[in-house]
Amino acid sequence: MTHAGDYLNNEVRIISGMWKGRKLHFPANSEVRPTLGRARITLFNWLAGHIDGARCLDLFAGSGSLGLEAHSRGAARTTLVDSDGQIVKELISRTASFKAEGVVAQKSDALVFLRTTDSVWDLVFLDPPYGSSLLQSALSLLPDRLSENAMVYCETAAPFEPPPGFGVHKYSRVGGNHLTLLTPASRQ
Repeated sequence: MTHAGDYLNNEVRIISGMWKGRKLHFPANSEVRPTLGRARITLFNWLAGHIDGARCLDLFAGSGSLGLEAHSRGAARTTLVDSDGQIVKELISRTASFKAEGVVAQKSDALVFLRTTDSVWDLVFLDPPYGSSLLQSALSLLPDRLSENAMVYCETAAPFEPPPGFGVHKYSRVGGNHLTLLTPASRQ
């Protein structure tokens, strides 16, 4: 369930860090479903101490609220990936207006991106369209792209069982959303 104040006028605000209060816009006719403010507060409380200097991937970026929130709080490099060209255009415009060094927005299919990138990530945000099989597919491609101490955030409409290779580090339910923070199983 969303609340009118969470993305009034197709925008969401960054909660904390160097861009605190800055607005992120997204197209009105898109299917973007930004992570609610309460969920982002929970997530970033979980990640306290893991963000500074991190390499972040926001794979189904949409509004960019997760990746840009992490960068605002001290991530060193953030990649925002979305398959919608209009959304990526807005992300590029937004990051330029923020003078966001170390942030790249890229138009790509998420699974193609994971298959073709050589990058390694410390924090990965996965919030694919609800009801799709993209979450499990993305998780199956991630293990070789994760650093030793990586954390993977998944936002879903229902609880899910992580695939082999991952363990649940934290879990919470906020509104109708299920928030799960995974770590590689080797760290369990």
